Amino acid sequence: MPVIISAGPVPLMVGEGLYLHKAVHQGDHIKGRVLLVSGAGSNMEIWQGLKKYLARKGYDVWMADIADGEKWNFDEFVKEGIPAMLAQIPGRPHWIGYDAGGLALLAFLSSNPGHPGKAPLGRGICIACPIKPEIPNKAVKEALDAQRSNPRSPALSESPITLLLANDGLEEPQLQRFLSNGRSETMLQDAVRWYEKGCWCSSDGSRNYADGLSSVTSPVLFVSGQIDTVVPPWLSFPGVSAISSREKLFHVFGRINGYSREYGHLGLVLGGGALKEVFPVIHQWIEKGSVNRAWQEEIPF
Repeated sequence: MPVIISAGPVPLMVGEGLYLHKAVHQGDHIKGRVLLVSGAGSNMEIWQGLKKYLARKGYDVWMADIADGEKWNFDEFVKEGIPAMLAQIPGRPHWIGYDAGGLALLAFLSSNPGHPGKAPLGRGICIACPIKPEIPNKAVKEALDAQRSNPRSPALSESPITLLLANDGLEEPQLQRFLSNGRSETMLQDAVRWYEKGCWCSSDGSRNYADGLSSVTSPVLFVSGQIDTVVPPWLSFPGVSAISSREKLFHVFGRINGYSREYGHLGLVLGGGALKEVFPVIHQWIEKGSVNRAWQEEIPF
């Protein structure tokens, strides 16, 4: 069945500078709803492949778009933006978050504890999420220093982090498309602050979001790329042990677990193998709460 993408001229505004775009599956039966939330340094363009994949599997797919990059910081997005979005999406949508988009899911769930059956969301997936905000290498440090000194950020071609993203085989024009336009500059500054202080904390320092993870009881899948040098697997792994969910899993994409290739930070959603290897696992988790792998999971650290 064809997929109708109603993401262009008339998105739904749910708050000042915050929009929802929707892709719907055309047919009699809709399996459910999925909300896609990108990271602080990326935009909703990263979801083009996954959006179409899930729509063809029978899901209404909604994408968050922080069009006003200076309006929403992380704290405001969690407290006001997420409830505004969920008020517009029927039922209990599954949430797929990339980088800070996954952190927003966990922060929201920890702020709204309760039985998973009563939660306003279905299953969650956190892709390349830095639960432990530590600077993993020199290139990331240099990129954070550049972002702090120039909040508007230098051209990606001038940023040290470009070299780290290139391990997924994406060229400069592709990086510019997915990482430049439409990202939240204010939220990106929040991320810089987290890494500098080594604390996933609110802007006023009154709340350490990591401290509330034990109250999260919803099903969550944590996904990492084996050769991700921006958010290595060891920065995401603490999340699975911190939450109290009965259904939780940490999964690493790479040859170590029998996949055809290695996966870096962007490759999990944009790489050449994502359609055949990553997206089916995401779909399995949403539908069944499993990833149906035939071998023992290996963690590369």
